[in-house]
Amino acid sequence: EIDAEVKALEEKGEKEKAQKMEAKRPLHVNNVCRIAEERTIVNFSSGRKDKTQVGEEFAVDTYMDFKVEHKKLLEEFTDADWDKSHQMLAARGDILLDDCANNYFMLTALEEQMK
Repeated sequence: EIDAEVKALEEKGEKEKAQKMEAKRPLHVNNVCRIAEERTIVNFSSGRKDKTQVGEEFAVDTYMDFKVEHKKLLEEFTDADWDKSHQMLAARGDILLDDCANNYFMLTALEEQMK
């Protein structure tokens, strides 16, 4: 109903009225919000790392490179007990808290669940 009225108003050239009608639209999961840009900024003693991600994209190449480069550390953290994991986070938190590491841990948990 609102879509038809908005379209009719836009065709007539009454864009202000169309925007007011659009503002009256009931909110639901598909029109509340969407991710336009996600940015992570991490300050290191050696410099600043600024990673921008547009939308909800998943960079497979970046993930695979990260996984190969840090495979030993990720597997060690996965098998660590509470105290060791705490020490590892303090020492290598920049890697273990990266988005790619998070994806690795989620996919590893999913693989274990499917066994």
